[in-house]
Amino acid sequence: MIAFLFMASASFVGAQTLQKVISFNGTDGAQPKAAVTLGNDGNFYGTTGGGGSSGWGTVFKVTTDGTLTTVVSFNRSNFGLNGANPSAGLALGNDGNFYGTTLEGGSGNGTVFKVTTNGALTALVSLNSLTGYSPLAGLTLGNDGNFYGTTTYGVGSGGYGTVFKVTTNGTLTTLVSFSFTNGEYPAAGLTLGTDGNFYGTTKYGGNFNVSSGSGYGTVFKVTTNGILTTLVSFNGSNGSYPVAGLTLGKDGNFYGTTSAGGADGGVGSGTVFKVTTNGLLTTLYSFTNGSAHLGYDPLAGLTLGNDGNFYGTTYAGGSSGEGTVFKVTMHGTLTTLASFNYSTGYNPVAGLALGRDGNLYGTTQYGGSGFGTVFSLVLPPVVPPALALQFVAGCPVLNLNGMLNNDFVVQYSTNLAGTNWINLLSVTNLLASPYQFQDPAGAGQPARFYRAFIQ
Repeated sequence: MIAFLFMASASFVGAQTLQKVISFNGTDGAQPKAAVTLGNDGNFYGTTGGGGSSGWGTVFKVTTDGTLTTVVSFNRSNFGLNGANPSAGLALGNDGNFYGTTLEGGSGNGTVFKVTTNGALTALVSLNSLTGYSPLAGLTLGNDGNFYGTTTYGVGSGGYGTVFKVTTNGTLTTLVSFSFTNGEYPAAGLTLGTDGNFYGTTKYGGNFNVSSGSGYGTVFKVTTNGILTTLVSFNGSNGSYPVAGLTLGKDGNFYGTTSAGGADGGVGSGTVFKVTTNGLLTTLYSFTNGSAHLGYDPLAGLTLGNDGNFYGTTYAGGSSGEGTVFKVTMHGTLTTLASFNYSTGYNPVAGLALGRDGNLYGTTQYGGSGFGTVFSLVLPPVVPPALALQFVAGCPVLNLNGMLNNDFVVQYSTNLAGTNWINLLSVTNLLASPYQFQDPAGAGQPARFYRAFIQ
């Protein structure tokens, strides 16, 4: 018998190192509040809420080796028509330009803008009470080439925020006006699902909470023509007050965080959760002050890593009490990877971005030179899991290593020239490694090829 084994997946091993890439000094930007975005050139682009030549924030470019370039300084000249004080990150368009929002400026209530990599800035929309205003979140590119986003306030009797669509030439359409029971004050952007719909969160609203005078927040789905469905109303014990968006997992479900709630109820310190497209919510992990060394109060969403796990930040906790970077599996096993301090930057409110080098990059509002930082989390080299074969009384026996806390599937084929791979077994959340199993049907076969995937 001929047996051939190979792995179609990888995992990270070893310790992680947190490094400061750059420190903002005020004149080149201050207090970045959003994640950075990977550009087509391999560099990262982002925004600062303050600083710059006029003190109203910037768009910047930073290389992985720490070269910072101010692409745009927002200003109040011409009544701030080009926007001011961006609170959100950038979205890369199909045209290679970046699109974003400012919290203020324009007619006074924020803008939607386009910026080229060489700093040509165009204000596409000036927001107002009729369109929705004061966007805390950035934009998401849809399958139709348009951008979709949220505003925190405006439109409707309560002014509880909106979902909107905007074209690259600045035509804005309000798709949804929130109305308290279906959500209030979305603070995060939207995530495109595999079904072409968008998924997001509202910080408040949903089922009414008497003690707070509001709801604990929601997860919602919205179609491109504005049909809104509330999927989840948080209740405190399963999390409360989500201020971050959702991340699409490899399993087609969405993963996210709440800034409060969890095992300690409404006064808890936040959660990591999974939600299906039909609204089934699972709390994967609850942060607590009692385990402060693990971090707590996650204000940012999650980033899917190359290993199929999720990575995120907490605002507080860790060895210095100033926040952490963590890894969490899709089944809720959480590992603290690094703790922030004044030198690296501290109290992060934004999520992480995956670089071409396989490392993670992010921002802190404070620390460094006092005006915030861009940092990297250096991950060790990628080492493939091991798949070994032996024979016991003529029966193939396979041993798998490096798949702990993962879902995986093993397939076989009798002909590598074909495409007919057949599932041999699948395992959910492997709790012990190595994993050994037999393939009795392979005994006596002239040829049998095996492969394994982490899902």
